Amino acid sequence: MTIQKLYPDPFMDMFNSEIIRYGIDKRPSAQNVMNVLNEAIEITSDCVYRRIFHSDRG
Repeated sequence: MTIQKLYPDPFMDMFNSEIIRYGIDKRPSAQNVMNVLNEAIEITSDCVYRRIFHSDRG
């Protein structure tokens, strides 16, 4: 039995802590993050307020 790591890429609404969109992959990649980011942008496109997408690398 081989143990594998999974890398989550969540995008959370900081107002109400709701996960807007997430992705999971077997390896970290910018492509997966960008795919999930584009989906999060599309999901929030009807927002009447300014949206800010922040990357917390902390």
